[in-house]
Amino acid sequence: MKWLTEGVRHKISMTRFAEMLGLDDEDLTRTNMHSEAPIPMIKTKFMYAKDAPRTCMGSTHGLHPNYKVLYSIFRWSLLPKVGDATALPSKHAHLLSRIRYHQPPFSVMKLIWYEIANTILEPKQVASMLLSL
Repeated sequence: MKWLTEGVRHKISMTRFAEMLGLDDEDLTRTNMHSEAPIPMIKTKFMYAKDAPRTCMGSTHGLHPNYKVLYSIFRWSLLPKVGDATALPSKHAHLLSRIRYHQPPFSVMKLIWYEIANTILEPKQVASMLLSL
């Protein structure tokens, strides 16, 4: 990755960035979540309270409290999102499904790396997010 800050050019490799974040070498050999198909909304039922109506699927309404807290953390940090706070985008649902017990591990570094790349490629999204802070 390359960038320019106050006229000074910088670059860093994914491996070096992973080292700086304290991620082990094994992390880079794990699956890249961005290359996986998103989880179909019907398969997110486990995230919702038993009494939540089907119409809640795809939104944050009716989520179990632990999934709602995790969604909020991801929404404001790792997978920033602007717009309707009650919508549960597929990439967020996919991440929530992948952090469950007994799920195969995925690369945290690749998730972060590709989110940085997406942020660079979608500057309008970043600008609107910053304006909402």
